[in-house]
Amino acid sequence: MTHDTMQAQQPPPLHRRRWTRGRVIIVVALVFVELLALTGAVSFFWYRSSLRSEVAALEAEVRAAGHPLSLPELDAWYAEPEQNAAPLILRAAELLKELDPQDRTAKLWKALEEEANSQTPELLAADITAHVAALLPVLTMLREAAEIPDARFPIDIHSGSSVSLGHLKPLQKMVQLAVLASEDALHRGDLVAAANFVMLALRTAQHTKTEPTHMSHLTSIVGYDAAVNSLERLLSSASLPSISLSQLSQEFGRPDIQNHFQHAMIGERTMSCSDVDSMFTRKAFAKMPELLHRLLESQEFQIFAEPIVLREKRAVLLYFRQLLSIRPTDWTAYRKSGLQWRRRTFTPISLMLLPFISLSVPFSTRSEAGLRSAQVAIAVERYRSDHDILPDSLDLLVPAYLPTVPEDPFDGNPLRYKRLDPGYVVYSVWVNQTDEGGTSVKRGSVTLSNVSDWTFRVLR
Repeated sequence: MTHDTMQAQQPPPLHRRRWTRGRVIIVVALVFVELLALTGAVSFFWYRSSLRSEVAALEAEVRAAGHPLSLPELDAWYAEPEQNAAPLILRAAELLKELDPQDRTAKLWKALEEEANSQTPELLAADITAHVAALLPVLTMLREAAEIPDARFPIDIHSGSSVSLGHLKPLQKMVQLAVLASEDALHRGDLVAAANFVMLALRTAQHTKTEPTHMSHLTSIVGYDAAVNSLERLLSSASLPSISLSQLSQEFGRPDIQNHFQHAMIGERTMSCSDVDSMFTRKAFAKMPELLHRLLESQEFQIFAEPIVLREKRAVLLYFRQLLSIRPTDWTAYRKSGLQWRRRTFTPISLMLLPFISLSVPFSTRSEAGLRSAQVAIAVERYRSDHDILPDSLDLLVPAYLPTVPEDPFDGNPLRYKRLDPGYVVYSVWVNQTDEGGTSVKRGSVTLSNVSDWTFRVLR
């Protein structure tokens, strides 16, 4: 082999790589990206750990109060009473559906409500009398159920927020039927029976008092309002016997709206937490393609979805902690909390769900004002029965007819009382917390922007 051939086969000499500006920039960028990814990973796991700790502390707080956090726990917490009025009520509901297929009960009740304190037209009174006579078997069953104070209806708590509440509408109709029966008895001159039917309406409305759902609570409130309006018409039409007034005084003091509200919100909190826990599950996306189901169930997706679920759950638990700390009979505290104006920083799920639930507070406050005004009006009627004259002020009712003058739940001051010609009005200042002199709010109004007062008028 010649020298030239050997030289040609030798490898080229190695040259040291030069660190050009471009190469330096690329290396620095790669290092920066790696550091950024490492920092993001550390932050992610730190944030997840922090959320876990917060949610665990909030859950421990709930459990320390003896309240449920899962649907099985809620099902056990909403225990069936020893004596259950629900089966009787459901049979009465079936009979009502059979005897009143055209739903004339609701139509006649609506027509009666539109009459307010005015005299019921003879034609409407005749229709009510015929309707009530046809539904006497339902009223008989309803009286029997009213003797049992507690009820648990066969609802599937394990369904969570999608639970079927088909018994609420029939229950509302039976309250309306009791109101119609009271109006019929009043038209016939049977004042004792008229008062008894008002009490029947009130007791029927209380049969969802421990049901742990928002809609059940609102159904009770609607029933209380119907009973209060029926009593208002009754007291405006005739002077009741003393025994009936005493019984009415006891009955209108029974509803505990604070307790009803607590039960409803505890149940809604549990169902909301269950909804959050199932956000990224096959159940939540049942109609989506199988490929998406596999993605949702993958370990990698679950790792990154966990902080989202924890953040939503923290928002739900914090919201209900604040909501349950407010008495629904304290409107001032509710307004200061800002819950009705969405002043909190909501997460997507809570933004859609929770502000609607908070509307239970103003409705509860309104109903409490109506019940307290009814109690005062009954005390005024007892005073008039004993003295043949209306009292000049509510102070004259204490302590013989009232232990104290009830507070107006909208501003914390005693309920107002004003003599009219004829009759009188007991009233609350309503949501604007301004005394408008007893100007009436339209019945059935639920808006929070009314500027009138919430009144109980007796025009006799």
